[in-house]
Amino acid sequence: MNSTDTPQPFFSEKSRRFLLLGTGCALGFCVLAAFLSPRHFFMSWLTVILWPWSISLGSLTLLLMIVLTGGKWSETIWQRLSLHARLMPMVGLCFLPWMIGLSYVYPWTDSAYFEGLENISHRQWFLQPGFVIGRSILYFFIWIGFSWIVAGTFLRVRQKRVAESGQILIPGGQAAAGLGLIAILISVTWAAMDWIMSLDPFFTSTLFGALVGVGALLAAMAAAIAGYAFNPRNENRNPDSKLMNDLGNLLLAFVMIWAYFSLSQFLIMWSGDLPQEAAFYQRRLMNSWSWITPALALGGFFIPLACLLSQDF
Repeated sequence: MNSTDTPQPFFSEKSRRFLLLGTGCALGFCVLAAFLSPRHFFMSWLTVILWPWSISLGSLTLLLMIVLTGGKWSETIWQRLSLHARLMPMVGLCFLPWMIGLSYVYPWTDSAYFEGLENISHRQWFLQPGFVIGRSILYFFIWIGFSWIVAGTFLRVRQKRVAESGQILIPGGQAAAGLGLIAILISVTWAAMDWIMSLDPFFTSTLFGALVGVGALLAAMAAAIAGYAFNPRNENRNPDSKLMNDLGNLLLAFVMIWAYFSLSQFLIMWSGDLPQEAAFYQRRLMNSWSWITPALALGGFFIPLACLLSQDF
């Protein structure tokens, strides 16, 4: 095994010490914030942990796609994807404070929240705190299991087969990857409903889970490419231009799919003109949200689209 088979550390030993010190200080501030303003802290905590979760889960999904298709586009980034996918156990630990502070984040944890309302028995049954926590634990068992199988077993076998015979596909790997993708599709849809969509328990959208899933793929692909391109210890500074072009095309595809799902959900809600659904967007077009929405459209779609369409980027 040569030095290019395993990603070199991005940070020096001195930088790691500073990072550990900064992490310790940040944890201290988190504990202080949890006591001073628990609602704001736990809401912020959920927002923060969804970012590494998206990267880790998206990386796992991309690895399953690599095992399923055997695409050569993954040659420059699969090690990065593997590292990110194997962070899933740590991401699961980050959800423990979220479980503790569930009552500060979601209004439905109060048993009196649904009193006097009609046709909500299914919501009460589905949004029981214990049931939500139990489902979340099950999600992480699925994700951690597949990340261990794919990142720890299949890709090592793939690397060995490529070195020995030039074959990319792994015997039995395609069937396992197909099952894994189905499991992730279902679990991500439910996780998106449990963690994000239930912040407004009366809002429903059949596209929401797909939107969150595509966002995770986009985040994972961008993180893997950035980790490869900006690693100063990367020995291969002149990668195959065709492979990098393939990665750029995939990133562009994920950007466009994410924008398409976002616009489709908005248009469906707009045409339906139902108060519960329209209120979701009304709140996000007023007050402090009035500048976040256009900033998200600009930074999440228009600027990446212009950059990725350019041959000089």
